[in-house]
Amino acid sequence: MPRVGNDVVDLKEKETFRKSADERFVQRVFSIEERDRISAAAHPDRVLWIFWAAKEAAYKVFVKKDPSIIFAHKQFHVQPLCETYDCWTYGGFKGRFQVEHAGNVSDVGIEGNEEYIHALAREKGLLEKGSFDFFCEKIDVEEGLTQRKFFNERRLEQGSHKVLIGRKESILARLACIRKIAERLKLDPSRLEILREMTDDQLGPPFLLIDGRRANMDISLSHHGCWAAGAYSLS
Repeated sequence: MPRVGNDVVDLKEKETFRKSADERFVQRVFSIEERDRISAAAHPDRVLWIFWAAKEAAYKVFVKKDPSIIFAHKQFHVQPLCETYDCWTYGGFKGRFQVEHAGNVSDVGIEGNEEYIHALAREKGLLEKGSFDFFCEKIDVEEGLTQRKFFNERRLEQGSHKVLIGRKESILARLACIRKIAERLKLDPSRLEILREMTDDQLGPPFLLIDGRRANMDISLSHHGCWAAGAYSLS
């Protein structure tokens, strides 16, 4: 089953402002080459968050293959595959990168604009058209809570006692992913669940159930600020 990972950064969140000037953070997270690219960029904060999101997304791919991997950001090396990764236009931005860690390599695509950055990581070679899909959308908390209420009521009506609980941002990301996959597979969303297993006191990656059975489909979820994003492989 092809593995995917993703990460989204809300560039309107205050914690993202002027982070390139935080020397302690930059030294801890980025290699010398990456720091040089950030400092030389026309938009250093944006390039910083592009590299950050690429590392986060690639880690989600690698850890599914080897759960023992420790996420030390500096050990995940980002290499741009084009020279236009710092070129932002009114219509937005797209770029391609590779992230390497201990011999593992992931292809990473980046999209974004002045509001967000979304990184989509795939196992190297997973580039065939139709082999994966993704989404990135703004979170509407009130609408999302209404969707959760409807979703939970539908599941209870069908005799299931498993309903969506947890942080509202996480719930909205799961709901969005369920909706997208259900549309793609032409299924009733109430037949789908996204769960995470607890292993060694840590939550593992999310996985998809269809009618209570684990689906042969890898998924990844991310949320930050006003944005929720996800990716899923297609068998």
